[in-house]
Amino acid sequence: MPGKPGDDMAIGDEWALNDSLRRMTKRYSDIRIPVVIVTGDEDKIVSPKENAHRLQTVIPGSQLIELKKNRARNSTNPS
Repeated sequence: MPGKPGDDMAIGDEWALNDSLRRMTKRYSDIRIPVVIVTGDEDKIVSPKENAHRLQTVIPGSQLIELKKNRARNSTNPS
């Protein structure tokens, strides 16, 4: 089934982002500024445990805020 116009570009952008994130991951422990990581506990697209929690462990002094039960979605889509 064909996708929407621009889907190929979005997929290409995602691959480019993932590639650059892999390169940057090695430098997360070098971050020396205050960092607050915000995630939703029910996020289906970006797993909090695989991303936000892991990120907090490698960024010294970072703070993790986990919004409970879809509050992250509501902050971007108030309807």
